[in-house]
Amino acid sequence: MNAKDRARREFDLMADESTLDEVIQAMHLAAEFERGENQIRRGQVIAHEAAREMFSEARRRADPDFPPSRQQPETDQTRKRLP
Repeated sequence: MNAKDRARREFDLMADESTLDEVIQAMHLAAEFERGENQIRRGQVIAHEAAREMFSEARRRADPDFPPSRQQPETDQTRKRLP
């Protein structure tokens, strides 16, 4: 199936009331899925855990407080009172 046929198929699946922006967005999304499928066929993939680690590392570089501390800040209400 060539690109024109794929676009026509995508267009036919849309509601008659679709706006031009919605049509363009659907075509863009279909193109991105096709690109991803081609990358999978070529073996250009990474494991889920590797991707998670890459994103976590990037987040840590961007925000030194990532991940957020699980400890609640100490307040008068949370401070343990000694007898």
